[in-house]
Amino acid sequence: MSHDDSHASTEIQPIESRQRRPDRMDRFIRHWAVTAFMIAAVLFYLVTEHQVHFFGALPWLLILACPLVHIFMHGGHGHSSGKSDVED
Repeated sequence: MSHDDSHASTEIQPIESRQRRPDRMDRFIRHWAVTAFMIAAVLFYLVTEHQVHFFGALPWLLILACPLVHIFMHGGHGHSSGKSDVED
């Protein structure tokens, strides 16, 4: 090996090539994975430790969810938002 070859291998490389920083999508996925795990842990705790209370409140939670379903999920039922279907 010549002196020039050994010098080329010890060059300082830019940071991007040495280590990859997490981009926004990686952080987004990690955030939602942690959030989903925490929700699963809370639900597991509620079901195992407070089973009677959890199942007693479940029908009421379903009834309380109905208005939210009507508000947010009726977009595709052909309801017009003040627009006339008749063309002039």
